[in-house]
Amino acid sequence: MEEQFTMFWKHENAKGITLRGHVHGATWGRESGLIRGGQPRPAMRWSMDFLGR
Repeated sequence: MEEQFTMFWKHENAKGITLRGHVHGATWGRESGLIRGGQPRPAMRWSMDFLGR
């Protein structure tokens, strides 16, 4: 998450980043959600810190 998100965020041609399927259990793959049981997982905490939110 950190490596790819940072790369796209800093790329001059990127207009934004869309994250889909962020709720655990409602995503395309096992263990891929950013929120589990209403609580942010480590990747979600990192991205919110990175964005200052």
